[in-house]
Amino acid sequence: MQNNAVTVTYIRGINLIASDVDGVRTYYLYNAHGDVVGLMLAFQQLRERSWVN
Repeated sequence: MQNNAVTVTYIRGINLIASDVDGVRTYYLYNAHGDVVGLMLAFQQLRERSWVN
């Protein structure tokens, strides 16, 4: 953080892959339709989930 401002960096591929907010990386999770269905912090483990539509 510089001068009370939050620094955000976006990591992109075909879609948004991750974001870094003041050094904390968050990954975007997608379903087969390309919708964002979840977020995962870099230090978390991905667990199996059942998605109900």
